Amino acid sequence: MKRAPRTTQSADNRRAGIRALLTATYVVWAVLLNVFVVPQASAQVNIEHLRADEDRRGFSGSFGLDLYVRTGNVELVQIGTLGQVNYVGGAVTTFLIGGTDLGWKRRRRFIDAALLHLRQVYRRGSQVRPEAVVQVNYDMSRLLAFRSIIGGGLRTRLYRNAAVKLWWGSKPCFDDPKDVRILTEARLGAALSEPVFLVLALHLHYDSGPPDEIRSVDATIRSGVAIEF
Repeated sequence: MKRAPRTTQSADNRRAGIRALLTATYVVWAVLLNVFVVPQASAQVNIEHLRADEDRRGFSGSFGLDLYVRTGNVELVQIGTLGQVNYVGGAVTTFLIGGTDLGWKRRRRFIDAALLHLRQVYRRGSQVRPEAVVQVNYDMSRLLAFRSIIGGGLRTRLYRNAAVKLWWGSKPCFDDPKDVRILTEARLGAALSEPVFLVLALHLHYDSGPPDEIRSVDATIRSGVAIEF
């Protein structure tokens, strides 16, 4: 049996050492962010349905637009956009998400929201994966002038088969257990002519302690068109 060249063994050892160092650094960073930073991130928006397909390597993305216009007795215009760019590498998945939501009623703006979300997932293991996230957003309809978030956590796989992928992750704020926010989203897509899809979405938001004059439950049902690439 032939022995591998010394240079090849040295290169493999260096790569293994670098991977081990990156893994340790990433895990420590994620834990520290969870302990010291995540309590500020108690109202993060849900981007679970926008996660990149990690079975598809390289770059991918999508862009969606929905528009609602009504004139006559009621003058109403609503515009929503949502786009993302994903990159799935050998051990790391990175995706950037951006979106806006604007609405005018009788030429007066009553909806004004925007979001920019950057997330990195380290896929070293199949069961537990560290994540890091940076996000900025605002939503004037909920009296949220500006929010910035930086944090991290561990994502645990509970179940997976060809049709279902179930993961668990949490970023709770322990200093006020009575302050509860629940965000639920459901999406139904139908292919019109690939890569164009018709999308129907339900968005439900609950806040146990909303600002003055803001209701605890806020629900939205909307349809639109999405393009995947």
